[in-house]
Amino acid sequence: MSVQTATRIPGRSAARLPDREVTVDGSRMLTREWRGPGVDAPTVVLVHGLVVAGDFVVPTAARLGDRYRVLAPDLPGYGRSTAAGDEVSVVGLGAALGSWADAVGLTSAVFVGNSFGTQVVTELALRRPRLAERLVLAAPTMDPTARSLPETLRRWQRESQTQSRALKRLLVRQYARAGIRRSARTVAAALRDRPEDRLPHLAAPSLVLRGTADPIVTAGWAQEVARLLPHGRLQVLPDVPHAMAFDAPDALPEAVRRFLEEDR
Repeated sequence: MSVQTATRIPGRSAARLPDREVTVDGSRMLTREWRGPGVDAPTVVLVHGLVVAGDFVVPTAARLGDRYRVLAPDLPGYGRSTAAGDEVSVVGLGAALGSWADAVGLTSAVFVGNSFGTQVVTELALRRPRLAERLVLAAPTMDPTARSLPETLRRWQRESQTQSRALKRLLVRQYARAGIRRSARTVAAALRDRPEDRLPHLAAPSLVLRGTADPIVTAGWAQEVARLLPHGRLQVLPDVPHAMAFDAPDALPEAVRRFLEEDR
């Protein structure tokens, strides 16, 4: 495990392809797509956090899309995706993400999750190791020391002070769209999940990212995540908040680029 720092650099924007829908186990999943010029560039899948849906990762996707093919789905029941049932568990969402990958024709990709998205992509990597070529776990949850609703709410309250106004508006829209029942059930599922039990079994090269302005993911938990991963490393991003896919769209893409191109 190594600890590195990164600086923010300006990112370029990429043209966005038309959104499309695929049907996955009875659910209609919306997919956003950006495509870079490199024919041999890896495909990067960006997985959103708790309830916020794929709009949350658009700022990062637009910058990565100048170099890679980037896909950003709405998980079932969130954003503009429908849900055939009421499944909100990490296991169920990981399985849905794998079925979605099959439906859009992916055989191998780099999966980048932010916050709760890291729980989903590690579940996917456990189920489908050949599909998950590499993993980027940005602000990984769920810290075992915060696996209670009171502690989680305390950290969320502190994290809300780091959010941009644009992110707060997005959160209001997406939580309203998902509804109180689904949102509450997703929070409960996140708290029940034990990512530390999965991490030692993930073979993919993995990058763990923690921002120093993140009050949810402690330095100790980020270090433990990287330690548990067989091929994990930790990179520390100065002054970057928890919601880095939305509020740090220069720092996160640059960290992903460096990670993907180090062996190319």
